[in-house]
Amino acid sequence: MTVAFASVAEPAATYQSLFNLYLMFAIIAGTITIGSLILFPILYRKRGTAEEPEIGKKERGNLKVIGLVVVLMIATLSISTFDTLIARRRSASK
Repeated sequence: MTVAFASVAEPAATYQSLFNLYLMFAIIAGTITIGSLILFPILYRKRGTAEEPEIGKKERGNLKVIGLVVVLMIATLSISTFDTLIARRRSASK
């Protein structure tokens, strides 16, 4: 019976390594995606078209609200990522 459980260690280490690799790629992809979602609206929010009526200044959003949403997104994703990494380290050390 112990022979069957002895072979579990090697695949577990392989899958842990694979999980760490996927986690690293997910963090990089998430950083690029969220960075793009933050950067592009800031860069292109004042750009308009020639067909816009000159009736009045259009409301393009409150910068404070946008900043608050961005801060909440970053905080939520950072805490989730940190908790995942800590949980993985604790389970790996047992």
